[in-house]
Amino acid sequence: MSQKQACKVYNIPRATLYDKHKGKSDISCPLGSPTILTKAEEEQLATWAINMSKIGYGRTRQELCFIVKKTLDNSDRQTPFVNNLPGRHWVEGFFEKPSSFIHAHWRSPGQRESSSYLVKTG
Repeated sequence: MSQKQACKVYNIPRATLYDKHKGKSDISCPLGSPTILTKAEEEQLATWAINMSKIGYGRTRQELCFIVKKTLDNSDRQTPFVNNLPGRHWVEGFFEKPSSFIHAHWRSPGQRESSSYLVKTG
């Protein structure tokens, strides 16, 4: 398959395919901005949320953000968050990651605890 055909079939910009082919950029280079938490921290956070949900203490997005804030405050890392507090877009992105192993269903502060659950997938 030619580069031109590959660009059309896979909807990849021609310059990107050229750069990968010539070795100007790493093939395994992750796309998007770098993650704020390490892989281990993300897994620990997800496991905590799942365990809390299993015992009937489902957590809100805001509570999850405060846990991340506490982690970041203790680590002295530079983050794009104001006062190290992530927002709802970060939470949504956290659970929409292809590598994420959980899917979240969050309760609103007024909802009953029983309607809240986290399900482990993949």
